[in-house]
Parts: sequence; structure tokens; C-alpha cells
Amino acid sequence: YAQWTPVTKYIIFNGNGGTGSPSQFSATYSSTVTIPGTVPTRPGYTFLGWNTLCDGTGTAYQPGDAFVMGAADVNLCAQWQAITYQLNYNANGGSNPPSGLTAAASEVVSVSAALPTRLGFTFGSWNTVADGSGNRYLSGVNLTMPASNVTLYAIWSADPSTIYYNANGGSGAPAAQPGRTGDNTNVSG
Repeated sequence: YAQWTPVTKYIIFNGNGGTGSPSQFSATYSSTVTIPGTVPTRPGYTFLGWNTLCDGTGTAYQPGDAFVMGAADVNLCAQWQAITYQLNYNANGGSNPPSGLTAAASEVVSVSAALPTRLGFTFGSWNTVADGSGNRYLSGVNLTMPASNVTLYAIWSADPSTIYYNANGGSGAPAAQPGRTGDNTNVSG
């Protein structure tokens, strides 16, 4: 009688851009194996499971799933879904900010060319901090999305304005006083 020894094959895990995949292990033909519970990580992505093809078109498995070992090595590729983040605009005292958008981490997006408005002020740029001390972005430039939500604040410069005095039929009116919108000015007496 022929004597047979089951063939030993390997289950190999491919992080597919992630790190911390389970170590490969061996199993004999027709034995039932369980996918390890170890889950890889990838910044900006959510782990969806394993697949026999890296493009996700093969057979899908989850950690803890059981399957029967075939006669060939099994390569399992991690499947990922990009986490999306919000890019929001804050008019920072103005009105009509542009609509925000959603993008994945590392995705390059264009800062909105639509500008908010504010009476007595001129829009200068967008900034990651409301007081203008953060990263500055001009409308229409590219921004690479981080792995977090981003709010861009409108940064304004006050328009020049002048106080004029009218003696209303009298004489000796004070000279005009130049200033800017929002300045505290003492009225000449």
C-alpha cells in the first residue's frame, strides 16, 4: 500500500502598505487553519481584512476565520480603506466662507478660490490658526491633507478709513484723521 505524508504549505501575510502583520505559519494539506487575530496598522487607513489578491478581488477573510488549507501556499494581503478628513473654512469674523470638502490623508487638495467677505476688511489669506500664527495658504494653492481634520481661518487686514470734520457753517474744523476699520480713535475737540 502506498504511504502518504500530507504536504506542508505556508500561509504568508502581506501588510500591503501596513506594518505589524502576523508571522507566516505552516499547515498541512486539507487541515483547517484559523486566521490569526493580529491586525496590521497603517496611518490614515482602516484595516478591512485579508484577501487572497492584493487588489481585493480574491477571497476575503477576517481575523478568526477558519479555512481548509489547499495544496499551495496561501498569500493573504491586507485590505485598507482610507480614512477621510474634513477641510473646513472659517470666515473668522466675516461671512460666506467656502464649502468644505472631504479628503484622505496625504491627498493633495486645492484651497478654495472662493473668498468670504467682511465689511471694512480685505481678505489676505487662509491660516491654520485664527490669529494668523499658523501655516498660511493662499487661495488656489495645493494643500496635502494630514491625518486629521483641518480648519482654515480667513485672515483679514483692516481697510483704511478717514474721519472728516464738517464745521457745519462754522470755521476751524479739525483736520481729517486717517485710520483703519476697527481702530479706536479719539475724536478731535
